[in-house]
Amino acid sequence: MAENRTEEVGELLVALASSELDNVSEDEINTKVTDMISLMGESSARANLVGEVGSGGKVVQECSSYSSYKRVVSVLTSAIALEAGSEFAEHVDALAAGLCFLLSQNSLAEEDTKNLSEEAKSNLSQLVASEKDASAAKTKDAFLSVAYKNVEESNQGCFVPALILATACSQAQSDLTEDDAANFRSDLLNLLGRRLFSTTMPSTAREVRLCGPLLQGLTKEEFDSAIVRPLKFNLASKPGAAMEALVALVQYLVQQGKNDYLRSYLAGPSNIVASATAQLTASESAYSAAAAELLLAIVHAFPNEGAQLVSKSLVSALQQNPTEPLYSSLQQVGTAMLQLKGTEHGDDYSSLAENDVLPALQQGNQQDAAAALSVWANLQQTVSPPPATKPGVQ
Repeated sequence: MAENRTEEVGELLVALASSELDNVSEDEINTKVTDMISLMGESSARANLVGEVGSGGKVVQECSSYSSYKRVVSVLTSAIALEAGSEFAEHVDALAAGLCFLLSQNSLAEEDTKNLSEEAKSNLSQLVASEKDASAAKTKDAFLSVAYKNVEESNQGCFVPALILATACSQAQSDLTEDDAANFRSDLLNLLGRRLFSTTMPSTAREVRLCGPLLQGLTKEEFDSAIVRPLKFNLASKPGAAMEALVALVQYLVQQGKNDYLRSYLAGPSNIVASATAQLTASESAYSAAAAELLLAIVHAFPNEGAQLVSKSLVSALQQNPTEPLYSSLQQVGTAMLQLKGTEHGDDYSSLAENDVLPALQQGNQQDAAAALSVWANLQQTVSPPPATKPGVQ
């Protein structure tokens, strides 16, 4: 009977993934999950599971709710840890790939994906820690093998959970020295940078946002070497394709209070302002929205110098090759700057409007420029708050 159940384990997991179980009592669900996990102790059960997980299996197709995903994650993490602890561990790579594929589904809300990744991370940390260090090492290597695979449509996004879970397994290794940990961190960030800004398939904004656990504690030195290096190469070869990921990265750094990491890349040879502006004059407009969003993010990150650099870059491009995206971007940037009206950041906006932006807009196509002209005319009227005076002093 037990042998028959191990042969049917794939079908059992598909049934466990069904949303029909969402309405079953919690005790009954826990019993079913525990029963499935107990079957994972059999190597034949783990082998039979491989065919139903991953891009070609039915499990992902069946999952349609957070609860169904969570049930499958519990079973898969147990199967992976047990397989890694077995003598040959021949299916650990395939099981790890299946879990990463599950966690990379865009049908999941981002918050649900984060929670499921944390669930998988917590499960694996406990499971591999209870085994030998060799088990943790095998599990870590299995997830790294997923992350190192060339990015294609079939596995896009899998590198994010793969690197998160590889990190969890690395941290569970009690025999890891400080040098080993430092080398792992360096290798992980270098791979992360290459995945975020791949020249063949750069990451989406969602994927960048899901990389938060990997970017925690990111130093300026790590940013410059691991993240910016592949970004530079991407901007030199396919700058448009990098815009979406770059916007999300800038927004993340600002959220973490690490604006200064970007300061040296606002001008000079690695000029992200110029790269974004160029997309607004390109004949192919596929990346213009992301480019405009990037310029807006830079203004928010650097209300003084960023606003000046972005505005002047747009004006320069407008004078050479006026396009509708340039007018639209100037309107968006001006609107963002208007929100800073009357603050210390807005001190130089009036002269910027009067001397640089308005003359260029007035010489352009008046129909395309109308909305931007209205915004920048308001900025020209910005008056800095008068300096404070001491009580009694006129």
